[in-house]
Amino acid sequence: MFVRLPLAAAGLVALANYVLADVDCNTSITIGNATDAEEVRKACKVIRGDVRLTEQLLDTINLDGVEEIYGDLTHYGCDPAAIIRCKNFPKGPLEFSSSTLKKVNGSINFMTYNNLEKLSLPNLSYVWSEFAVQDTTSLKEMDLTNLESVSSFELGTTNLEKLHINGIKELLPESGYTGGIYLNNAGKLDNVDAFFENPINTSEIPTWTPGKGLLLNPPALRNVRTLNLGWTAMDKFEVWGTNLTIVLGGPETKSISYKEVILHGGVLGIQRADNLENLHVGKFRLDTDHDITDLTLPFDTVDSITLFNSSKLRSVNLPSQAENWKNLSLTISGCGSLKLESENGADSKKTWYWPKSSMASVNITSNVSTSFFDSFIANNVEVTQSFSVSDASGKLDCDIFANRTLPSGYTCDKKGSGARILMSTWTIVAAPVALMYILV
Repeated sequence: MFVRLPLAAAGLVALANYVLADVDCNTSITIGNATDAEEVRKACKVIRGDVRLTEQLLDTINLDGVEEIYGDLTHYGCDPAAIIRCKNFPKGPLEFSSSTLKKVNGSINFMTYNNLEKLSLPNLSYVWSEFAVQDTTSLKEMDLTNLESVSSFELGTTNLEKLHINGIKELLPESGYTGGIYLNNAGKLDNVDAFFENPINTSEIPTWTPGKGLLLNPPALRNVRTLNLGWTAMDKFEVWGTNLTIVLGGPETKSISYKEVILHGGVLGIQRADNLENLHVGKFRLDTDHDITDLTLPFDTVDSITLFNSSKLRSVNLPSQAENWKNLSLTISGCGSLKLESENGADSKKTWYWPKSSMASVNITSNVSTSFFDSFIANNVEVTQSFSVSDASGKLDCDIFANRTLPSGYTCDKKGSGARILMSTWTIVAAPVALMYILV
């Protein structure tokens, strides 16, 4: 433990720096400068308490020799709001390093670490709680080569250029903190696969933690063009990007099951890794993405597909596996460039496969042609909950749905028909002014 000795009257005024007592490795330690750090690393292999770096830290800190910290490792620096209290800000580039530290049984929090340019903990493998580096704009390089196990990892930097890390393999549920990866800002990194490509099952995290999903906002991945996601299970994956392609699967991932996948602006497409054997998604939603033009859905099974407000979307490919999908809900709306004219693509190869068994719902507002429903009609697909089709092209013949196994009160209308057709299972009524249901 470090103590500040009282200043004696006249002659001791010059002793304004820390004066070290014997370091006690069995309690919490405060480090205020490089000299403090040197005393600690010479005295302690194991620190049975917290390690706190003082707010106005001005020196590079090296803790070579320390192998384990039982508590937290923290630094909360001076933010601009603290300018009155913090009179001294570091002027030169700083580093924090320990080549020997392997385990932290608490958390690591570096917040507003002013002028920190390099963080080097190459042999650290385990952090029981969170590892957070936030609001550290000067950080350019991080060496976390062997980090494998954390409860959560949070990164918020704007200028990070280099990250050395083999890969996170485990999100620890024990601490009950968050259990997730939060890239608020990945700086200038163009590859963040080390956080995501390994077969992590977030469903094993207790339900009372909020980290059972993955949310990546625009600043997080502004320089990343491909994201390889090998997590095997999670509740929700939601992502924005910049010319970003999502690849589901990783080097060691054989099966993926996500409850919900939502793609927003800046995502160019979603693919599957060649070695992925099984891919299930509960709900898939393309939501206000104005970058995807041609969408191929690579799922083996899916329960719900929603394509919404994606102005550049021109084509959608539904794989042959779709013929075996059961109780699919399909919704397409607000995709003005999308033309559902046929089940075949421009090269006459089949690109859209309707399920052969029952579907839960079909709700389409788009440019739709009669031939788009060829196999749907041929297989007499049953729709159990809702069915509505609105054609903007004038190429759909609504009569093809007569006498089909569709829900009572289903609707079909097309551009220029002068009427909307509302149908029960038994009776069809067309009314140019009033819309009527007649059930016999």
